[in-house]
Order: sequence, then structure tokens, then C-alpha cells
Amino acid sequence: MTLTTALAGCSGDTDENGEENGTANGNENGDENGTGNESPDEDENDGDGEVDETADQPETQTFEGTGATVEEVEIEGGLTVVDAEHTGESNFQVRIYEGDDDEYGTGFVNAIGDYEGASADLIEGGTQTMDVEADGSWRLEVRQPRATEAEADNLPQTLSGDTPDVVGPIAFNGRHSAYGEHDGESNFQVRVYPEDGMFGEGVFNEIGEYEGETTFSHDGVGWVDVEADGNWTVEME
Repeated sequence: MTLTTALAGCSGDTDENGEENGTANGNENGDENGTGNESPDEDENDGDGEVDETADQPETQTFEGTGATVEEVEIEGGLTVVDAEHTGESNFQVRIYEGDDDEYGTGFVNAIGDYEGASADLIEGGTQTMDVEADGSWRLEVRQPRATEAEADNLPQTLSGDTPDVVGPIAFNGRHSAYGEHDGESNFQVRVYPEDGMFGEGVFNEIGEYEGETTFSHDGVGWVDVEADGNWTVEME
């Protein structure tokens, strides 16, 4: 942080000229020019000469209930993540419909029985309809993560888990390589989503057990969405 300090009447001498000139110049110049020489308002640059590099986060919305229901959810627009839990024996589905003309909606969860995990997609802004199909108790958190380049983690990254998950923010800068492992029986899909846009970048799209490498391209901050029903590992560099 650079501080500009106006020193009035401090020439370092104690003789008459020093006292007279120091006082006269200090008062005259200080009154006329002192205001212009003051330090800049620290509130404008956080006091360190740098612009605030923290992104604003839309408020997380929480829903819970038992059985099937329909809820209204406020979407700012862009990347949307649904963290879900379900205790039941039958279908558990969560879809968000974007307006009256959206016949199919965007699916975030499609499972049977007990479930715990997170999934992501890109949603239009506005008051949207969230349809929950369940036969037991459930809890949902709808969040819209945002981040600047300064807040994002750099590659390489090793990600792992045993449930669907959304990991980020991560800074990408073009074409990258990825290695993936999955020991489940169902879908193993990995996508990178931007904060805003229309599409994510596909990385893996497999069924059942898998081990292999591929390449993908993404520029800027992104979040890695992993759909899996078993243990999984994704390495990106």
C-alpha cells in the first residue's frame, strides 16, 4: 500500500529562516494544496491499490419435504448447482423448467432409492419451476457459484469421490488432458461448465467400469460436473 503524506513545517532546521519558511510554506501550501495531496480513498481500492477480485454469490436456496412436489426457484442465470439428498425406495427426480414453453426441463437428478450428490447445468434467469419426484424425505440446495480468476484453483488437479459431485472453481486456459477411472455400473459422465453460457464441454461419457485418457478444451474459470454411481477419479492437467 502506497501512502502519500503531506509534511508541513518539517524542514529539519530550527533557525529563524527554517521556522519562518517552514511555517509559512506549510500553512500556505497546505491550505491551498493539502487537500489535493491527501491519500486516495481506500474504500475505492480496498486500501492496497488493487481492485476487489471476489465474485458476488447469489443466495443459496434450500428446499425440503416428503414425496412429490413443485417449487418455484429464483435463478440469476448461468451455472446452477443442485445438491440433493433423498431417503426412499423409488424414483427420485429433480427437474427445472425454464418458462411455460419448456416441455422437458433440465434434469439434475434421476435416481432410484437413497441418493446423495450434486449436479450442475446452465439455466436461464428468472422465476423457474422445479419439479421434485420422490417417495421419501428429501432436501435440496440450489446454488449458483461464481468466481473470479483470482479465486480459481490452477491445474493440475486430481479429483475423486464415490457420489455425483461438482468441483470448482478451476482456471482453464485452452486444450487440456484428462485421465478418468470409474468402477460403477451406470453412467460415468464428466463435463466442464462455465459460469455463463449455453453449453458445457464434454470430457468423458461412458457406461460402467472405465479407465482411460482424453483431451478437452475450455478457457476461463470452470466447474467440473461428475455423474457416477461408483468410485471415480479424474485427473486434469
